[in-house]
Amino acid sequence: MHINHQQYAKPYALFACAVIMISVGISGCSGRDSARQEDDTLQDTLAETPLMADTIAGPADHELTAGGVERIQIGMQTAHIPPYEEGVYDEMTKEEGNESNSYIFFYGGAPLFCAYEFTEGTIDVISAESPHIVVCAPEGEMLRIGDEFSRVLSLPGVEAEWEDSDDEGMWCWHWRGIWFQPDQSHLPEALSRELYSDVAPPADAAFTPGVRIGYIGTGLPW
Repeated sequence: MHINHQQYAKPYALFACAVIMISVGISGCSGRDSARQEDDTLQDTLAETPLMADTIAGPADHELTAGGVERIQIGMQTAHIPPYEEGVYDEMTKEEGNESNSYIFFYGGAPLFCAYEFTEGTIDVISAESPHIVVCAPEGEMLRIGDEFSRVLSLPGVEAEWEDSDDEGMWCWHWRGIWFQPDQSHLPEALSRELYSDVAPPADAAFTPGVRIGYIGTGLPW
């Protein structure tokens, strides 16, 4: 899904300035009545001056599904990743790691999403790196990184699942093949304790408005 942002228009200022300069010259030669008449003419001209569209390019919104983002899909051979895709990303960099490789996709110098290669030569997980990567929820709503985490809990059928990592673990939530984690930099103390306890998932009421979505992906990056 490709959702273009609307751009606003701005006045054609150079034309308006030229009209003002001509009006001042005529007023100085013709007296007050002429000046008043030319002023009225100027106002009518400005009101009818067409607007010139401002076409400054900016990133668009792209939907993340369980399959991936646009042409970058789960199971895709990393050798077949295009260096750019018009209207989606204009740069891709590869970062090699001990256990996995990461492919980061940029637009205008800012990261949009990341693909993880755990199995050699294949994309296994794709995660959002920008609010311009969205998950489409029922009734046309969109979820993004930085939204209140309570919106995740309100998704119909969303489930909490305990995930272990290096002898530790935390609760995560998944819905229709998409995984969510809260931003852990501003967690209330009580919620932080519950998030890392495998006894039971935190209660919905523990997610106050300040708790935001920190991770969205087709799986977990470990």
